[in-house]
Amino acid sequence: MCFANFHRWFIKGFSKIAKPSTNLTKNGIKWAWTPLCQEAFDTLKEIFTTGPILTHFDDTHPTKLETNGSDFALGAVLSQLDEDQKWHPGAFQS
Repeated sequence: MCFANFHRWFIKGFSKIAKPSTNLTKNGIKWAWTPLCQEAFDTLKEIFTTGPILTHFDDTHPTKLETNGSDFALGAVLSQLDEDQKWHPGAFQS
């Protein structure tokens, strides 16, 4: 989880995806690898090996910040308009 947590800025919806695994780190919780934990692990593994290409921040390009929240999570995406006239993510927060 340390590796995944370090890269959370680049994974859209990280907290929701990783929730079954991060629940195992709570005090007083008996450690049990469940099918939900395996699904979270497999999803993160897939994301780390195939995720979208993120852009480096360029202060000359138009930038937008999109945010969202719920009862258990907050999220944000920082995107920039590239020469191809498409919005490309530069960072995710969750």
